[in-house]
Amino acid sequence: MCTIGYCANLNMIFKNRDKLAAQCTAEEIVSSNSTLAARTVGSNYYSWGMNINGCAFVSTAVNTPKWCKLVYSGKQKEADDQYRLENEGLSSPMEVVSSMLANVNNVQQWIDALNDSRLMFMGYNILVADTQSAYLVEVYQEKRVMRKLTQNEAITNHFQTVDHGPEKNEDYPSTFRRLEYASSKIKDVDSTSDILQIVKPLDNSDKTIQIWRNGGVFETISSSIIDFGEGTVCYAKSTEDQLTNLRLQNSEIPQTPVKGDGEDCCFEMSRYIDLELYHKVEGSHPFYTEMVQAICDTIKDYCDAGKKYRVLEVGAGTGLFTASLLEFLFLEVTALEIDIECCEILKNYLKYKKSVEIIQGDAVTYCEPEKFDLVVSTFAHDHICYDDAEKFVKNIYNNTKDGGLYIMGGEILPKYKTNEERENALYLYHGMIIDRAIKSRDYRLAQIEINALESGVEMVGDFKRHEELFEKEMKTGGFSLSSKEKMGPLDDDSVGGVFVYVYKK
Repeated sequence: MCTIGYCANLNMIFKNRDKLAAQCTAEEIVSSNSTLAARTVGSNYYSWGMNINGCAFVSTAVNTPKWCKLVYSGKQKEADDQYRLENEGLSSPMEVVSSMLANVNNVQQWIDALNDSRLMFMGYNILVADTQSAYLVEVYQEKRVMRKLTQNEAITNHFQTVDHGPEKNEDYPSTFRRLEYASSKIKDVDSTSDILQIVKPLDNSDKTIQIWRNGGVFETISSSIIDFGEGTVCYAKSTEDQLTNLRLQNSEIPQTPVKGDGEDCCFEMSRYIDLELYHKVEGSHPFYTEMVQAICDTIKDYCDAGKKYRVLEVGAGTGLFTASLLEFLFLEVTALEIDIECCEILKNYLKYKKSVEIIQGDAVTYCEPEKFDLVVSTFAHDHICYDDAEKFVKNIYNNTKDGGLYIMGGEILPKYKTNEERENALYLYHGMIIDRAIKSRDYRLAQIEINALESGVEMVGDFKRHEELFEKEMKTGGFSLSSKEKMGPLDDDSVGGVFVYVYKK
């Protein structure tokens, strides 16, 4: 139950995506060489999408007043039954629109496809736009009504023309309140910042809550401002998140965070590491080879020949270990990475590999309906901030099948109790790596480690644990420790080291 809009003067569309608070809904960004889109994890259609030809869409569902009243009365089971009854035999028009995303050159192609389809559709407001024109398409059952948009306009969860859905305020008060508020603001929009004030307010006044919804029957799960002329999307998942620019892979627009109240959350290593250099030298990190071998041996021991296994790699980085996973032909790999720039390198590095799905997303919140046999991370667990540790572990647990494994290969510090001791532990561990790199004349690796040390001290994307802390965090998720092995250094316990942990659900 969303708010969408068109800004004619800016060649932009936007969407605040709302879902029932009672339903756990994870959203993911899906990208290719020619498209960028968002969808509910596991869904076969997109919530919004944009392609390299300058075509884009957003949509919002239109349901009946009876369903709305049941939802707001807290009668969720009755509401679910009513929804199934109302939509029996109907198809989502967004499946048609989404399936065409990669190939459309103008909005008329979408309009023609909807008009020509013989499918009976669920109720939707669909806003399609290109750099020349934009249309609002109202669809329900066999009805299709198109209206060209010539000025800035907001749309919510009711129709202006088609006879279906809420007609008056008492049918669904929120849709009319949000439309009134957004319409009053959108007429004066002259910049992305103006749109930002509509979809993701910077204050907590009563009026702004009418758009971004928190703490009610429906909650906003994301805001997206889509600049289809330039191929970029400003995107955030909460009012606390700073919007970050996503972009089409072939777009020339630089990828930079939009400034706001908080730190950007979609840039991790790229904030403090030269990714190209990292990709070239990380394989020479002390004990990296031993770690990879130990994880691969664990996978081989766990898996039976002749069967397929689903693997989620969290914090895939630039794809170094992903490539090792893909050597196992019985693995179907999903590589999850939050850092947008890492994803670009990852996609390019593995562009000829077919058995991998690459998703830009947050490992703390990412979930799929179909669980994984294995969840794996290498040098990634310590990029989860301390405050998110419990949520992360529980999310990993929820993504793992019963009897499945979480295999963590990572860097563990010597024990610390205070922040001063934590910094000293960082100096000891990274100092050991830097010393080894310099002695072997691997100065590029030494530089990467110096940058990693700085990020750890400043807690900018790097949050290393000691053994006791890590194991305590893992217990909060419900996992059982199966094995633990130190890769090295084996002759000095005072500096921490590289470990491989195996946990079982």
